Amino acid sequence: TTVTPWGGGDPIDTKLSMENVDAEFDVLYYLDTEEGFDYTFKPEGVSSVTLARPVIGETMASYTGFSAEGVTANADGSYTVRLTEGRNIVCLTGADGKSIYQVMTAKPCHRDIMVGDEVVTRVNPGDAVTVQYAGLYHPAGKLAGIHNFQSFLDYKQPAEGVSVTKGKGNQYKVASTATAQAISFTVPADWTAKTIEINDGVMCISGFGDPVGNHRATSKATGRAPNFTAISQNAVFGRVPAVVLPVGPEPAAPAVATFEDVQDITSPVDGHMSVGTEDDDDREFFTSGDYAFHSGCMHDWDYWYWFGYANHTETKYETLDDQWNNIVGGGYDGSATYGVAYAAAFNGPCYAELLNGPAVVPGFYITNSSYAYTSMLNGDASAKKFEKGDWFKLTITGYDADDNETGTKEYFLADLRDAATAYIINDWRYVDLSCLGEVAKLGFELTSTDNGSYGMNTPAYFCFDNFGAEGTEVLPDKNITLPLEIATFEDVTDITEPVDGHMSVGTEDDDDREFFTSGDYAFASGCMHDWDYWYWFGYANHTETKYETLDDQWNNIVGGGYDGSATYGVAYAAAFNGPCYAELLNGPAVVPGFYITNSSYAYTSMLNGDASAKKFEKGDWFKLTITGYDADDNVTGTKEYYLADLRDAATAYIINDWRYVDLSGLGEVAKLGFELTSTDNGDYGMNTPAYFCFDNFGAEGTEVLPEKNVEVSTSIVEVSPLTTDHLIYNIAGQRLNKTAKGINIIGNKKILK
Repeated sequence: TTVTPWGGGDPIDTKLSMENVDAEFDVLYYLDTEEGFDYTFKPEGVSSVTLARPVIGETMASYTGFSAEGVTANADGSYTVRLTEGRNIVCLTGADGKSIYQVMTAKPCHRDIMVGDEVVTRVNPGDAVTVQYAGLYHPAGKLAGIHNFQSFLDYKQPAEGVSVTKGKGNQYKVASTATAQAISFTVPADWTAKTIEINDGVMCISGFGDPVGNHRATSKATGRAPNFTAISQNAVFGRVPAVVLPVGPEPAAPAVATFEDVQDITSPVDGHMSVGTEDDDDREFFTSGDYAFHSGCMHDWDYWYWFGYANHTETKYETLDDQWNNIVGGGYDGSATYGVAYAAAFNGPCYAELLNGPAVVPGFYITNSSYAYTSMLNGDASAKKFEKGDWFKLTITGYDADDNETGTKEYFLADLRDAATAYIINDWRYVDLSCLGEVAKLGFELTSTDNGSYGMNTPAYFCFDNFGAEGTEVLPDKNITLPLEIATFEDVTDITEPVDGHMSVGTEDDDDREFFTSGDYAFASGCMHDWDYWYWFGYANHTETKYETLDDQWNNIVGGGYDGSATYGVAYAAAFNGPCYAELLNGPAVVPGFYITNSSYAYTSMLNGDASAKKFEKGDWFKLTITGYDADDNVTGTKEYYLADLRDAATAYIINDWRYVDLSGLGEVAKLGFELTSTDNGDYGMNTPAYFCFDNFGAEGTEVLPEKNVEVSTSIVEVSPLTTDHLIYNIAGQRLNKTAKGINIIGNKKILK
């Protein structure tokens, strides 16, 4: 593969790498206000370019591998790589899969433009200007027997008619010597251009010694003797940022468009821009302050587009007559008139121009039109109600006098991507446009997540005021509470993969699990893999309903999830494991409820009894208590639900199907706690197996009392004083005479010895 990646500039005989970049000596500097150094080159025979950027730590740099991040392929076949601080590695790969690599060093620096003792951002004709850097280094410091050069800053391509005075050379302390890191020049008194440029900044060396790079031929074994016949060398290294300064007095800021002073070819009608006469069709723009706002009209259809204005105070949207309303009612800060934009893409580009530009436009105030707001909040015949993940965005693009883009600004009129901060703007908010720099005009484009065959469904309107005013941009407050995403357990996110159709509990990684997630909920979970033991919450997709051994603890009595789904939640909420919680990832919020059924273990035990627990009889019950907690951990309420209730023989049941549990009575909660209790208890706590199964956590539903499905005797049952409360079993279900090392089951409690 033939690859010639680096080149450019004048040949330098005294630098062994000549015009090519030398990773050791050529430092590419960028300003500390910039993200990196953009280096453009045009290679031959290359099919791809990737970049490995350094991650700078306190004592070392590290790399995470090569990627296309920071690499731009240009239309002319060249590539631009954005180099960040440290030694970047550029990989060029040919069509045959072979690669070559180039190391490139970049570093941030600080720069002040000085006129006298004052730091300035623009200059005037006749000014004596000093360009002062901090953070530049000697590119080729002293090497005994090799070279001992002076170094200084210089710019090789000043503007025509401008003479640059280079920095003062220094041998040993360039990094701490301001005069070595400064150049100066005088702006010609007759300068008429709007800007002045000083290009090709480099770090220079001069003095006696070998060509730079010749030290690489020196071996540790032989070293180098003093070279008293060394010749004089001169070379330039790296790049220092170009200096581009506006010249002349600061232009007056454009007059703010308040829309109280609108100049239009027709007078307003019904409190808004006229769109119903033939004269309105001739309108190409209207003006306010120092801005012209493009506007179009087809009066035959009572149709307008791009920009308009109104002074309505109503906030409703019921018919298209209300398209002029905004959701606040009136202009910014109580003013009467405001701008209205209808920026549907099919109408073409939507522009505002500066009448006396170019200039920096500080920003403007914005709010939603009543039409767009109502549509996003409730949906309408053409557009959806906004839900989690949706957004409505305004993109503003700046253009200079030659119609080149100066930058873009994105502003979200609605953003429901994150439930914790979800909003649809319903007040006046400031949009900062200063990042676009000096502009001659601004373009406006609306986009949304709701689109159809004919483009965006969300109404393409926004309202604005005080265009060109100063202000502070502040992120809107959360004002939308989104329905929580239901935990179906088909989307479980866990640190390990399931094993044998249930949550893994047999690896060291499982011990690190503190919770798993599904939907908008995090379910606490604990594990001790050495004992194949877990607690609190898990999940499974078993279809068997039997309980014979502890391997069946994952089964539920229905077989599978709610409504035929595969995966469901399993809770092992024994009191000795401590509190059992589920937290809301995007709360606080009202949790509607969830579906519940008995685990096969608990159901079989209650129905038949087992070695540790009694067969349920009249008067017995098995109850789940759910407690709601707010963001400050205060209790919001409790909900009791009976998984078995044999207190009344006429309605006695042990749940054996999926039943809905309504939690709405707990109000807005940040987390929920779960506790199981029973009438069957012994010295070690509850004997009834502390399990239940659940699904569709957070779903809507209707709570209905279970039907009678258990026959119980109406007479009092005599219970033998000999109980099984103290019988001891191991994890395999074998009866023991005494406790042994590991998990012991005593009175249906798992005790770790």
